[in-house]
Amino acid sequence: MNIKKADIIRHPDVEERELIDNIIETLKKHNIEIFFDIPLAKSIGVQGTEIRNMDVDVAITIGGDGTILWTLNELRCNPLILAINAGRFGFLSELKRENAVTGLNSLIKGKFRVDSRTKIKINDRFEALNEVSILPEIAGSLLEFEIKLNDEKLDALRADGVIVSTQTGSTAYNLSAGGPIIRKGANVFAVTPVNPFMHTRRTTVVSEESKIYVKLIRKDRNAQFLCDGILKDKVHPFETVTVEKSEKVINFVRF
Repeated sequence: MNIKKADIIRHPDVEERELIDNIIETLKKHNIEIFFDIPLAKSIGVQGTEIRNMDVDVAITIGGDGTILWTLNELRCNPLILAINAGRFGFLSELKRENAVTGLNSLIKGKFRVDSRTKIKINDRFEALNEVSILPEIAGSLLEFEIKLNDEKLDALRADGVIVSTQTGSTAYNLSAGGPIIRKGANVFAVTPVNPFMHTRRTTVVSEESKIYVKLIRKDRNAQFLCDGILKDKVHPFETVTVEKSEKVINFVRF
């Protein structure tokens, strides 16, 4: 792959000026056009670009997993993701500060592999890499759900919420809620209740080709849903959140 354009997106609380300078120097040496997110650009005195307006071949993120998920939420193009861990959690990251420039050079030389990760599509409008979580609008409110798998009723339950997780997201909120770790390549999703009223309720693992319907059936409570921890929309009584496999994938750079 011939890389012509790259962006650098840094978590605002991460400094890493020396690392950023080294990345810029490496990219310029190979005549790669560089774009910077607005906060980073202001801090180093260059012109910035809104992430949603970037059209690049590779996105270089500097931070933790939260930085990656936030970047994916903002991007409108579908570049390779080269993630450098400079945060607290870096499960999705491939590089550390110490080997970031070495990895970048390997990428430019074409010495890498692509790790494609499945996404989910929610209400035919939003997308997520990790999960969609349906939670009460007012914290501490018990909700009631009816869950269908394709045309078949799967469950009806009372809980603080419901998580539908991908394989990638199985080690995130899903795991914290007692859900299983799903191995990459298993081609399944996990449907996990959050603090169910009846503790016999556990995760249901379903094919990623399934269409999942989560209906809010408690008439006096509103809910909201979040994609990868980012609030997207409200859910009113008797409304349904539809979850299915996205046609898009996220392509991480691996070495």
